[in-house]
Amino acid sequence: MPILCMGNAFLIKEPDYGILIRFTSNKAIIDVTILDMIKYFR
Repeated sequence: MPILCMGNAFLIKEPDYGILIRFTSNKAIIDVTILDMIKYFR
């Protein structure tokens, strides 16, 4: 499974579930990750 690391956030692309997101604890990183996540769904 491809994993993208962005600061403290990890985007994990699952073929059956789309994208699972695991955060540590950084609101700013979460906001940026959600924006990148939207690109995957389009």
